[in-house]
Amino acid sequence: MSEILPPCEKCGSREYEVSWKGSSYAFRCARCHAGWCATTRIPPIRADLGPYVVIVTSLGPNPTEALIALNRRFGHGIRRTRDLFSEGERVLFTGNAYAVWQEAQRLLSEQIPFRIEPEYPYDLVSYDPEHAHEHDWLPVSSSEV
Repeated sequence: MSEILPPCEKCGSREYEVSWKGSSYAFRCARCHAGWCATTRIPPIRADLGPYVVIVTSLGPNPTEALIALNRRFGHGIRRTRDLFSEGERVLFTGNAYAVWQEAQRLLSEQIPFRIEPEYPYDLVSYDPEHAHEHDWLPVSSSEV
């Protein structure tokens, strides 16, 4: 597999370091640090088209604040928003995994209870899709690529 990555143009080494920045893999020579970007990787959450459904289960501990937050989100007017969300569970949003993650972050920050169907495979609290694949430079030989 050493033929996949050519030897470093500067020093001839076949030992590389790799780093992920967003969706791009960057390779650089482990010896002289000459580098170049090699490929793109789409994080799984960005490739997961779902669909997932976000359901508001109640207005939570602060219903007035929840209604104001939901009204800001949808702009129906506070009375219409109250009518829509005060009758129990209500579908709020349907979308792909990343869009649902973004919506869930808004709901979590407003302390509005919700659930996602079908089962959502990403951790809403600690997962950060914007930085999920960023790492420091890691050593890798061309045979591992």
